[in-house]
Amino acid sequence: MVTWTVGGVRGTPYAVTIPDDCQPHDLIFQGSFALGATLVTVNVAAGTLSLSCATTVEVVDPTPPNIAPPVNITAEATSAAGAVVSFSATATDLVDGVVAVNASPASGSMFALGTTTVTLTAKDARNNTATRTFTVTVNDPTPPVLTLPASLTVEATSAGGAVVTFAPTATDTVSTPTVTTSPGLGSVFPPGSTTVNVSARDAAGNVATGSFTVTVNDPYGVTLTNVAWPLANDFDPRLVSSGGRLTGGMQQKIARAGESRWYKFLGKPGSRIDVTLTNLPANFDVVVYSDIRQAYNRLLGLIGSSVPADQSLRLQYGGPGCGALLTEQPDWAQAFARKRALWIAGTGYQYGDTDFVEYTERLLLAVARALRTGTGPVAVGRALVEAKRRYLADTAIMRGIHEKTLLELTLYGLPMVKFNLPGARLSPPAPTGDVAGVAPVATGPGAVHSLKQAELSVVPVLTQMYKTLDVVGSTATITASYFRGSDGIVSIPGEPVRPLESFNVSRPEGFVRGVGFRGGQYADVAGFVPFTGAPATETRGVHGSFSTEVFYPSRPWNLNQIGELGDANGISAFNVFPTQFISDGPDSATGTLRKFSGMQFTIFYCPANSSAALANPPAINVAASSVNGNVVTFSVDTAASAGVGVQEVWVTYTGLAGSS
Repeated sequence: MVTWTVGGVRGTPYAVTIPDDCQPHDLIFQGSFALGATLVTVNVAAGTLSLSCATTVEVVDPTPPNIAPPVNITAEATSAAGAVVSFSATATDLVDGVVAVNASPASGSMFALGTTTVTLTAKDARNNTATRTFTVTVNDPTPPVLTLPASLTVEATSAGGAVVTFAPTATDTVSTPTVTTSPGLGSVFPPGSTTVNVSARDAAGNVATGSFTVTVNDPYGVTLTNVAWPLANDFDPRLVSSGGRLTGGMQQKIARAGESRWYKFLGKPGSRIDVTLTNLPANFDVVVYSDIRQAYNRLLGLIGSSVPADQSLRLQYGGPGCGALLTEQPDWAQAFARKRALWIAGTGYQYGDTDFVEYTERLLLAVARALRTGTGPVAVGRALVEAKRRYLADTAIMRGIHEKTLLELTLYGLPMVKFNLPGARLSPPAPTGDVAGVAPVATGPGAVHSLKQAELSVVPVLTQMYKTLDVVGSTATITASYFRGSDGIVSIPGEPVRPLESFNVSRPEGFVRGVGFRGGQYADVAGFVPFTGAPATETRGVHGSFSTEVFYPSRPWNLNQIGELGDANGISAFNVFPTQFISDGPDSATGTLRKFSGMQFTIFYCPANSSAALANPPAINVAASSVNGNVVTFSVDTAASAGVGVQEVWVTYTGLAGSS
């Protein structure tokens, strides 16, 4: 019988048969042993014989836990430090089951940009240790965020354009991006529109791109657009150029403020190419010949012009710098006369270059327009009268040159001509007025005289312009500024440039009697350096400061009724200048600019459409006011016919700082 005792537990005896062959035989124990050392005793008994032996069985655990790491992780940086990354890992052991896992760096740590190896460690109760690794990669895939300036509009300061500065910026969550522009900051931008391409690159190489537009206005240059050819050989009257110089070699030279610029056009030799001056009224054409000598046969009805007299038309053949100047040949004027062409040249009769150039250019364009209107012949004198009347009817301010009798031109075969108002309109326009809702005045003297009124709200569209001026005797410069309105500017020598918003206030209900200002909305701009004079020509030297102790002009609007007075088809123009300026002190170069964003007016009409109705307003002898506490009493003394009196008294208040 065999009996096993394992770990002090005696098993059930069982019988075995052992052959009597004096050979050793194995006794096999079938069972399980606990972890660690276990004493095993076997006892063999056969009859009266008994044999015992003992041994120790030790069960050990050499196997480390099994770690299950996460897959390699990629995260996006949230700052320059990197990104916080969380993860989880598990480990199991054959003996202990689930065991703890330690990570270095730990889950939830800040991981720097780049790739970091995370080491995982797990240990069982027998100190069997396992390690595994995985990687955490923090990258920056997001490009910077660009902040672009709004599209800019500036005025050319030279023939090449203008130096323009701007400041695009970029931000990035990780690094400080590098911003580049093309063209670069402070580049010279040519006249016209240029797209500025902006890019921002961060430290990771991510790139953001954008663009904006810089427009350089060249109000005194000429934009030329090529037109399809060939065209008919028959010549029709065309305006050559106002202030231009026509040359041979398929080139047109435009002169501006003492500078020159060449525009070249390709064409078949001997053919004619028509070019449109796109920024002049009525889109008059410029005729350019491949060989100027052909012009002798095509002068019929041609109007040549020169502005001013010392910039006379210069015609040559053989290209610039070579060949003969045709205008210096004795027979040039005779050639014009033989072809019944009209040659107009300024007399040099000037009261300021800017006013003269503007006056002459617009006058000649109006003359050309008049001579080309209708089917029959038009007397040159009548055309000049019409041109002068139209010019004055569209003038914003009657000052300086506009007060002179400057319709004095040297004409071949025609003596000096002076303006005589009113003139006859050659082609009556059909203008659309800007005023609606004309209604009769219900009570008071206005009702007695059939007065009517309408409201006009003005919302100016202002564009700020800058001019860099040289300081005389120094290399320093100063930047002055002004605002351009929807209808341009008004410039007077020595005074701040003002924006212009012009309206047609003519109505069939009556003749414009007057205008009243009802109120407005404005913002004051401190430290403003006003540009004085004419932006087109006055670019050298610092202008004298404009000193005023009150906001100038005190009345930023006026009414021009010359058009309606001179012709039943004419209009009355209401001109608004929605800025005012006040100096910081005597001889100060800076001041405060009051910029109106809205202005409200009442337009009054009387039924008599005649100059007499306009010329006989009530005479106001005295207008006075007195203050008694919070009560202000107004009195007006008028001397006029019966029924004339004070309709209303309007008082315009300027709010103080902090008031509403």
